[in-house]
Amino acid sequence: MAVKAGSLPENPSEMRAAAMKHLWMHNRGWDELAEDEPIVATSGHGIRINDSEGRSWIDVNGGYMSVHIGYGRTEIARAANKQMEQIHYFPHGTTSAPAVQLAAKLDQITPGDLTRSFFVSGGSEANETSVKIARAFYRRAGHAGRYKVISRKESYHGALGLTMWLGGSTGSSGRADYEPAYPGMVYAPQPNPYRCEMGGESPDECAERCARAIENLLLFHGPDTVAAVIAEPVAVPPAVAVPGDGYWPRLREICNEYGVILIADEVITGFGRTGKMFAVEHWDVVPDVMSVAKGIISSYLPLGASIAREGIANAFSGGPDTKFFQHVLTFAGHPVPAAAALENIRIIEEEDLVENSAIVGAYFL
Repeated sequence: MAVKAGSLPENPSEMRAAAMKHLWMHNRGWDELAEDEPIVATSGHGIRINDSEGRSWIDVNGGYMSVHIGYGRTEIARAANKQMEQIHYFPHGTTSAPAVQLAAKLDQITPGDLTRSFFVSGGSEANETSVKIARAFYRRAGHAGRYKVISRKESYHGALGLTMWLGGSTGSSGRADYEPAYPGMVYAPQPNPYRCEMGGESPDECAERCARAIENLLLFHGPDTVAAVIAEPVAVPPAVAVPGDGYWPRLREICNEYGVILIADEVITGFGRTGKMFAVEHWDVVPDVMSVAKGIISSYLPLGASIAREGIANAFSGGPDTKFFQHVLTFAGHPVPAAAALENIRIIEEEDLVENSAIVGAYFL
């Protein structure tokens, strides 16, 4: 096979041309970029990024709602570099100091008895892992028929084979390209107070009706067929839908009553974005499993986690009676992102960024 000749693009025009020819971007087709060639980000500081044309932009979205501490924090680069100089990966069957320390830190800052973390590469993998934990938990308990997962319409939980079928709709998420649908998906109303699907004249009434709809779905399908309910504390796709205050406590009660695992998807809301370290803390609710990513490392490197309560995690403790979790990812527990995440969380805590989020959020509201 002949080797393709040519040098790598360096100047702005070469960079844009190469992007148009070779790069497969998220949420863009190359034909759509023909008239508006991609902005090539080259550097950043705080809330601003600079592009290859020398222009400065304010990133009002914080990446994919994921750059919590801002761009250009050299502390993160130093932490990652220091770890790479020590050991950049780990032999099979071992772990690393940063992974252990990060798991211990997450135990300290997450609510309740969320104690054990399974690390992954991002939010989609975190939610996929959380659902697998729920399904495997019941199978090991002798309830193999409990495989269904209730999610809410218009929610978004990822783009993998399983997670893309959680929430959303076929038209808006492009799922029609990947049919048939993943089995066991059940959809509940979104507790969006604005034009609530279930009606109601107030956010609280909408919240109660939407929570009751989940209970009705459980009864219709049979609680012994449902493994989990997964929900974001605040759902971003339906215009950042904040549920009425009664919704999450009622959801916790329903899952307790019917023995269903409650998964909180904190991929977007976690690590201070709502004025609490985790959004479920606004309602004093402890989920059984929590998915996190994005803000755990402010997108400096790929990292996410599925964090389980002790009673759930103990079903996978290992040994003849409780074999370990049958789920392996090459980059799970990678020491370099773990070291960077620890530094990221230190910055969030020491600079009071959670409190700042609460203050600035209240100002804009």
